[in-house]
Amino acid sequence: MGLPGFFKLPKHKSFNYSPRYYDERKEELEKLKNESAESRINFSDKPIIMKGFFKENLKNNQKKALNKSNARLIIIILFLFFILYYFFYK
Repeated sequence: MGLPGFFKLPKHKSFNYSPRYYDERKEELEKLKNESAESRINFSDKPIIMKGFFKENLKNNQKKALNKSNARLIIIILFLFFILYYFFYK
């Protein structure tokens, strides 16, 4: 029930994509090669993660962030104090 011809709306674009060639057997072979290569990895080369490492690291990061935040707050307060001192006593 619109106004025909008053507004011209663009039509949607459609794409006709068809792959050129797909070799299912080759895909399976590649998948098996990758899986076998991953299974041959020597696990002693990987780093050992100790129990509680992530919690300890998180606590250290939080402590560092808190210290930085406190230092930043002190600097801002000192800056504001000097600005107020300059306006009131000069």
